[in-house]
Amino acid sequence: MNRPKNFRAYFVAAALGIGGIVLLLREHRPSFLRPDLHLSAYVTTADGNVTVVDLVKLKAVARITVGPGLSGMREHPTRPEVYGVSSAGGYVWIIDPRANYSTGQVAARIAVGPLPYALDFSPDDTQRHPGTTHSSRSMFDRALS
Repeated sequence: MNRPKNFRAYFVAAALGIGGIVLLLREHRPSFLRPDLHLSAYVTTADGNVTVVDLVKLKAVARITVGPGLSGMREHPTRPEVYGVSSAGGYVWIIDPRANYSTGQVAARIAVGPLPYALDFSPDDTQRHPGTTHSSRSMFDRALS
């Protein structure tokens, strides 16, 4: 029998080479998303704006003026909405990415009292909890109902 001497080494090298080529080809393949699907990041800036960054093209696509003292930005767990609080303005703001992807507008501003600093949702989505120095939870839930 005339077999190559290091068959195992050749086999492992070939398998690793094929795997490496497949990995490189997949990395250089362009990403395709449905026309209505946007992969975006929402970034707050110190001047009171939210910048929408397209993560596929890696560029800013919108700049939304929200208000002073932005903090506590959260994505809604069940609806396609982005919530945040304006500590200096004393309100919660809502951005609807479906309606405002290219123009960038705030869908709503809801007053919650002085100095809100955070926002959270209950697990069953029946209550929203703005963290403030005063209790304003019921007023915020009535405004969103």
